[in-house]
Amino acid sequence: SLAALKATNKDFNNVLDSMFDKSSPVQARGYAATTPSLVQKFPAHTAVADGTALTVTIAQILTGVLVMDPTADKAWTLPTAALAVAGVEGVAAGDCINFSIINTGSTGEDEIITLAAGTGGTLVGYGGVGTATVTHDAVEIGSGLFKLRFSNVTAGSEAIVCYRLA
Repeated sequence: SLAALKATNKDFNNVLDSMFDKSSPVQARGYAATTPSLVQKFPAHTAVADGTALTVTIAQILTGVLVMDPTADKAWTLPTAALAVAGVEGVAAGDCINFSIINTGSTGEDEIITLAAGTGGTLVGYGGVGTATVTHDAVEIGSGLFKLRFSNVTAGSEAIVCYRLA
């Protein structure tokens, strides 16, 4: 409890370390259809202004959602692996962050946001996120789901892999 934490004057992280077994997965289960297993809180999404090329920051990725209404094709580059590692406190190899890119450009227009890897990064899958189309069988749905995985967090040899999930 918080009272016990204050009474013993222990460092909060040390208390958490003693409460959780890091060698096995943490499981979160809800007990009813109306009780979620896990609720996460994120900062407000990142609305990216229409402009030229963009280097995405790790802070933008950590919001979980990046939104742009482009007026033409846009090139986005992920942060360097070194900047990504530096921007996530306590990150370890194997840690992952899911994020989405939403293209709110004019429906049916060819205004593609194309994501590319930065230095020390690899992109697996297609990086293009087009505007939504008007048909149900269309490939372009106006959004893309990505997973950023930290594959090496050692200073000087940082590496990340970004997977296109959907």
